[in-house]
Amino acid sequence: MGATFSSGAGVGLTGRRRVDMLKDMGTALPPKMDRSWRKSRIAARILLRHEAGRATPRDERLAGILSNDRGVTSRLIDQALYAFSGRPYRLGDASWKKA
Repeated sequence: MGATFSSGAGVGLTGRRRVDMLKDMGTALPPKMDRSWRKSRIAARILLRHEAGRATPRDERLAGILSNDRGVTSRLIDQALYAFSGRPYRLGDASWKKA
């Protein structure tokens, strides 16, 4: 049985409004790391902690906020998970063989 991730009604983790909190996430980012990619990496780390059984209530609140963000997609989370594991990311067929 998995945990249910839910979020508050507009208030972030620090008591600020959610919109203001997400605007402040990264103002000077490297060229390839936009806000959606950065938030997806955070979501991937939360997912790894949840699967390891180490998720905190704070992680669950933040997961609820990120799950409602249109920029955080399953594709970006998958890419982040592959980046953390050191495996190359492959689109499509899992039976693809190296040449």
